[in-house]
Amino acid sequence: GGGTGSFLLAILRRHPALACTLFELPPVAAVARRYLATTPLAQGLRIVEGDFFQDQIPADHDAIIVANVWHHYSPERNVDLLHRVHRSVAEETRLLLVDFWTDLTHTQPLAAALMVGGFLLTTGEGDVYSAAEVHGWLQETRWRPVAHVPLGGPSSLIVAEPVT
Repeated sequence: GGGTGSFLLAILRRHPALACTLFELPPVAAVARRYLATTPLAQGLRIVEGDFFQDQIPADHDAIIVANVWHHYSPERNVDLLHRVHRSVAEETRLLLVDFWTDLTHTQPLAAALMVGGFLLTTGEGDVYSAAEVHGWLQETRWRPVAHVPLGGPSSLIVAEPVT
């Protein structure tokens, strides 16, 4: 779920000494390599190819960002992914979930709610999910939600830590 590395670049702009790993499907990883080759900030960034539903998720990170993938999958697949991530983290790792998290009615923010039709047409599964639903998934998979922060546009960030 690393995409082209745009979230990691934003982090590296503020904290250039960090070491980052982008974990992504091979075709997307190839796009990320081309995109990231244009910036010297990417020197501290390692790209690992893999499928987070099938391959070992890289371990030993202080934080894991999974961005803009949750809406593509069913709740069951998202819970499976949270279990897989939990197995790859240390006790103090923070999990950062970015997506179009909505209110309980799935109607706010409106831009997020309107995206559901596109998800279903392109993938046949997925939905927008409320922050409350995500908190339930997190608790089920031994994560503790610690913050929910709005980002630009319809996206927001849910931060969690592992329950030991």
